[in-house]
Amino acid sequence: MPKCKGITQKGEHCRKTVRNGIFCYNHRDTREVTNNSYFNVVSELLTDDGLPKVISNLLCQFFILKPKNKKLDCSGEIILFIDNGKIICEGAYRMWIPKKNDFVSVSINSGCFTALRKNGTIECFGMISPTNSKFHSSTEGDFVYAAATNENVICIRSDDTIKTIKDGESKEKDFVMFVSSTYGESVVGLKHDGTLHYFGKNSGDALPTNSNIVSISLGNYHMIGLTLDGTLISTLFSYNNGRSLVNNTPPGSDFIAIFAGENHSIALKECGIGYIWGEGYNGAAGFGFEKCTDIVLKDRTIIGMTPDGNIVRKEL
Repeated sequence: MPKCKGITQKGEHCRKTVRNGIFCYNHRDTREVTNNSYFNVVSELLTDDGLPKVISNLLCQFFILKPKNKKLDCSGEIILFIDNGKIICEGAYRMWIPKKNDFVSVSINSGCFTALRKNGTIECFGMISPTNSKFHSSTEGDFVYAAATNENVICIRSDDTIKTIKDGESKEKDFVMFVSSTYGESVVGLKHDGTLHYFGKNSGDALPTNSNIVSISLGNYHMIGLTLDGTLISTLFSYNNGRSLVNNTPPGSDFIAIFAGENHSIALKECGIGYIWGEGYNGAAGFGFEKCTDIVLKDRTIIGMTPDGNIVRKEL
């Protein structure tokens, strides 16, 4: 029988045997997974006959989600994206955009903007900025993620600790991303284990109980999630009657990117086929968006980003 390829805490090779795999349960593979790379990782963890190389009752137990640098974001009439380290803004508030050229991610919620630099520092601009927040210093580093949420910014450090720009240090841990709507006060967070939890104020709406979610996006009053196997889940909050946002959610797998607009959702498959559904769309309408790994929707224009940072647009 083959031996596990894991390393014990003493630095020695594990001597446990494995049947079809390369790791025993105690030495599982914990490679980083983001919502644009997990399909490749899944294929690497499977044998030619489709059996998992790792010994586990659930394949998703072997994944540890990590914060993902998002280079394209949209809120209302404003679009932000990163081009060679520079932030490009389409819409209002362009005068607020910092002129540096070392940004790795952006986030926007209404008039609140934030961006993460290569050195781990956070830039806040718009309705929340260093001038009106005593908890933020532009020289403080070691951040790996930042999200603009409801006139606030939530930041995650490399050690999993969390700091909010308006309220300071948080006791919460183990989160990888946060989303909020433009009009709601609640913030939903995704944890390392693929589960969803409220951060701070709880709206009272029930969140999906899945434990294999890898990405989420929040519209005005609905949420869409992407699971480990590439399928979609849609949740309608209690004060919204737009059942089409849930009922018309496309079936199938191999989805790699999602975006929730005001009263509609869009999702992109690995093959480049995208779907849009919700208010103003009769069912799930398909469109072609080859080579893109992320998408957003402004008015009736789909905007996608390729892995090398190029922007693709398609009018609906």
